[in-house]
Amino acid sequence: MTDLADDVVYSRSGPAYQAGSLDKRGLITRSPSPGDERSVMVAATAVGRALFAQVLPGMPAASGTCCSNP
Repeated sequence: MTDLADDVVYSRSGPAYQAGSLDKRGLITRSPSPGDERSVMVAATAVGRALFAQVLPGMPAASGTCCSNP
């Protein structure tokens, strides 16, 4: 979350709060990073991907190439 915050010039707590909100709505899942116990891996659920495709048609294919398997 810290890397994301730094990349988007956001407060450090902002992405964690937003991720919590998305997680509660069932749009993402969060899990510990296997390589760094301080980090969190975030993945879109099927519901989250469907909503993303509905809101931003054409973007899921592009986002999958830049946002998966870091």
